[in-house]
Amino acid sequence: MSSRTYKVKDGILLKYNGKGRKISIPEGITEIGEDAFTYCDSIEAVIIPSSVTSIGAYAFSMCENLETIIIPESVTFIDDNAFGGCSSLKNITIPEAVTVIKRETFSDCQNLRFINIPRSVTSIEYGAFGGCENLESVSLPDSLEIVDGEAFAVCPFDSIHIPRSVKSIACNAFYSGRLYYITVDDNNPFYHSKNNCLIETDSKTLILGCRRSVIPDDGSVAIIGDSAFREADIESVVIPESVVKIEGRAFYDCCSLKNIVIPSSVTSIGEYAFRHCNILTITTTAGSCAEQYANENGIDVNLI
Repeated sequence: MSSRTYKVKDGILLKYNGKGRKISIPEGITEIGEDAFTYCDSIEAVIIPSSVTSIGAYAFSMCENLETIIIPESVTFIDDNAFGGCSSLKNITIPEAVTVIKRETFSDCQNLRFINIPRSVTSIEYGAFGGCENLESVSLPDSLEIVDGEAFAVCPFDSIHIPRSVKSIACNAFYSGRLYYITVDDNNPFYHSKNNCLIETDSKTLILGCRRSVIPDDGSVAIIGDSAFREADIESVVIPESVVKIEGRAFYDCCSLKNIVIPSSVTSIGEYAFRHCNILTITTTAGSCAEQYANENGIDVNLI
């Protein structure tokens, strides 16, 4: 092993100093250290040996020409942003022993088209796949319990299914303009779906909406959550009378939204709820919270 190519200490690969396009990390390395390959533009393919058990934060971050990487089943931990900004990476298989997909691990991997999330994973942290604008589908395993904020932000899924194991979903975990269908396993005790809306059952909060969403008028929704319809390609929305609150950024960047009907039952509308909805008219009643919000924010209002 050339010290000029690999800086290694106590089995940890601290820094790669080579210029190779296709590299095989030497056997005996147990850990790929933080920033070990960061900004190595020459690398196109990497094979990691079975001696490696851990990949450090930012280990391959911004390797913009990296297309393929083989991660052995020996790896049990992949740290924050390990592959963030690897814009040429097309597919990757996460080892079965990994339990947490850490913060921004695969963020902005713009050509990533396929990802296999193993049944060992219980948590997907903030921005893990955020900005993966060609990741067209994902299958969430039955082991998954937590999906954090922006975990799949702007991923162009046309559908998402929430398994029964999921206990916590951040309000902005899945926002995207291309989503059509939202379903939840019937045995999930925390969430349910109706009319292509993802609803937190106990709090009656609509967590996620999409192009085909119709907000239920059966009393199951009291709150339109933060970023619930963010960037959704929708033209009109009717808010049912069961709703009392529209949280901040609920319809942020809904550039096609032309009309929304908001009843007088809504007594709170959060900051930036309709930011960048430039062709919007709010239909509401005189003296309502919605009328006041529209007037204060320069939004056209239609009183009924």
